[in-house]
Amino acid sequence: MMKLKSLIAGLSLLGMFYNAHAAIGSLDTVPAATLLAPYFEVDTSTTNGLRSQFTVSNASNTEQVARVTLWSDRGVPVFGFDIRLDGNGTVEVNLRDLLVNGTLPASTAGGVGSCTGVLPYAALSATTTLGLRNALSGQASSLLGGQCASDTQGSARGFVTIDAANTCTASNTVFPTSVGYFADGGLGLASNNNVLFGEYAFINSGSGNAYGDALVSIEAGVASGDTFYGLMAGNGAANNREPLPNMYSARISNIPGTVPNSINRTAAIVWRDPGLAAPFACGTSGPQIPDGIGTIFDHEEQPTGTFVNANTLSRATQYLAQIGSVVSGNVVYDFRTTGIPKRQGFASHIAYTNGFDGGNSAEASMYPATAFDDSAGSPGAIFPFGACSDGLDNDGDGLVDFPADAGCFNANSNSENPACSDGLDNDLDGQTDFPADTSCASRFQEFEVTECSDGFDNDGNMFTDFPADPNCRTAADNSEFTNNNQCSDGFDNNANGLIDFPFDPLCNFPGDPTESSAACLDGFDNDTDGLVDFPADPGCTSVTDFSETAEACSDGLDNDSDGQTDFPNDRGCTSPNDNNEINPACIDGIDNDGDSLIDFPNDPGCSSSTDDAENFGPCDDGFDNDGDMLIDFPADPGCASAASTTERPQCNDTFDNDFDGLIDFPNDPQCASASQNSEEGQQCNDGIDNDGDGLTDFPASPNCASATDPSEQPECSDGIDNDNDGLADFTGVGIVFPADPGCSSATDGSEFASATLAACSDGQDNDGDGFIDYPADPGCGGAGDTNEFAANQVNGGLGHPIPAASPISLLVLVLSLMGIAGLALYRRQSA
Repeated sequence: MMKLKSLIAGLSLLGMFYNAHAAIGSLDTVPAATLLAPYFEVDTSTTNGLRSQFTVSNASNTEQVARVTLWSDRGVPVFGFDIRLDGNGTVEVNLRDLLVNGTLPASTAGGVGSCTGVLPYAALSATTTLGLRNALSGQASSLLGGQCASDTQGSARGFVTIDAANTCTASNTVFPTSVGYFADGGLGLASNNNVLFGEYAFINSGSGNAYGDALVSIEAGVASGDTFYGLMAGNGAANNREPLPNMYSARISNIPGTVPNSINRTAAIVWRDPGLAAPFACGTSGPQIPDGIGTIFDHEEQPTGTFVNANTLSRATQYLAQIGSVVSGNVVYDFRTTGIPKRQGFASHIAYTNGFDGGNSAEASMYPATAFDDSAGSPGAIFPFGACSDGLDNDGDGLVDFPADAGCFNANSNSENPACSDGLDNDLDGQTDFPADTSCASRFQEFEVTECSDGFDNDGNMFTDFPADPNCRTAADNSEFTNNNQCSDGFDNNANGLIDFPFDPLCNFPGDPTESSAACLDGFDNDTDGLVDFPADPGCTSVTDFSETAEACSDGLDNDSDGQTDFPNDRGCTSPNDNNEINPACIDGIDNDGDSLIDFPNDPGCSSSTDDAENFGPCDDGFDNDGDMLIDFPADPGCASAASTTERPQCNDTFDNDFDGLIDFPNDPQCASASQNSEEGQQCNDGIDNDGDGLTDFPASPNCASATDPSEQPECSDGIDNDNDGLADFTGVGIVFPADPGCSSATDGSEFASATLAACSDGQDNDGDGFIDYPADPGCGGAGDTNEFAANQVNGGLGHPIPAASPISLLVLVLSLMGIAGLALYRRQSA
């Protein structure tokens, strides 16, 4: 216990290095006027059960008062108390001490006059302690006039808010819902001082688990509109606190516990805005929060339905022991409710690791879910799925994703209701949507304002927008700079009615210099057959076909006079695009080489039915073609069969073809036999450190799934679509594959959108120290290590590495430690 207290105190001591960059309306860890501990749980029946505690720290140099409120899991405020913080000071609150022993945190009045006579608190009476415990554990409480604040019996559960305050108050029943608690501008009991920060932790002595995270920072600085306490306290915007976001996403993993080194269960803490809740008659259900769902996606980014609903997430705070049954993927939390579309929430995930022995380890790492909108409902962090493939009806039209929603150009589109077809004049230029708005290149364009219509001289040439700026081709041109590529210049260069990438299929990417005119999309009858373009002209296979003239195997003629016309009727046609109907020698029914053997598979000179020659190959021609005194198959080991095309393949040619210092079979391990025609085998068994990470081949290299893996590179940078979803790598692969949203970085070891890899081989900087995976991260003992935290970092996945201290701060810390040591020595000598 002493070690844990020291750890938490140490975290708070280092608060002077806390992130000080604040952004109102976004979820950031900064000093704030309000802190939220989204969930607590205390087993009051045993000393070895689950307990919760938190620290509150002061980021300013002057004394501060903080008002702490305990809320039930139904959102009913039940008990309040004050703590005074020294300048840059910290106070620890142990909720088990409070709920079992009635012990409030040690805090004195200091130099705050209003706290004199209030602090320090005496221990609560046995009656008050019991009433508080009952209020949080689903029993009738004397603090609530015999009513209940929770319908969940057993352990005490709820959440905590901590507000910066102007004064102390002696009452334990003054809550954020009380009259006068908030006044606009921070002039009520609560202040608007953004100075508080802290940590919260869950400790289970019985199982040896301990994990936690930073308290949720809620800054003051909002003058109107939605606020954090707006619904909970019923005071509108007077509290001035920024609201939390209302949509979150997170990765999940439910790999069976028998799989070594995997995350075998993902839990979650979910807090929801309860609105203004009041005590209720015991034996009845508490206030319910309507709507709100969680949608789960599998590792192929396909929605598999909802895993939670209003019944599952009906409380203000809840702990979900396991999320759904999908093995791995993503989950989306949507806290918006009917009538209150911007209702706020918070979600934090806890991934339980599975040890090498096949049993659950004693560690659990907390991974906060990512908000993908801000408090105003605007897009925030990048979400793994675009709006047209996320399984959500983003524009509320009753249609979900491509191709069902007509607002989606394709599955990769980021809007179901793009600006150029939403019926609004978004740029206030008096023109609405495509084609009326000249800034819109198509109805699928997601913005009505471009560089050539935004009123700014973006390229600094003293000319602004189209038509004044000669570098602007049209108002829809999104670049005022010169050398515009035709596929991103906002102009229909090939006059096919489609403008730029991705709308014009003749543009392969935005940087494509030309919008070329394919014959099958140019509006002309190029082959003079009376039919124009695709799909009218059967000679066109697609709009990108550069010839309207049909190939021999799709022209309706019997070109080889064999009585068979076109594919699939003519055996000489391998496809409609085959331009030769003449039967290959190996399927023409003739003994072309006079060996009394006809066609494939009877004639060994035929490698397949499409082989155009029955002539003897080098492995069946009666000659020693490679001069090794061995003739043909099976005598010559360089021949894999009579149809082999060479008697001297790479694994039998006396050359070191792959420059690994090993020549031919059996010396080169890349050669499975003498007849193999390549010495270059799979990178994961070639004895070479191909990716330069200091680890060679399977199983040493964490990027090798097996010895036959062709690449040692991480999946998210190997140029391969590993999860077969049509997307590849972190940045995509040329024009062949768009980027895979399952990749969080180029070093991510899996394209699957899951969290199943060990922390030391998942391509992530899990502890935020700037080092990724083994062997780069000193906290990793090996590639299979499930924790990147080093000994000098927070253990158990507290979510934040110890920040780097400045030289002055380190000097102060060293001098402080020397002073403590000297004091201890003095006392010892005095004794």
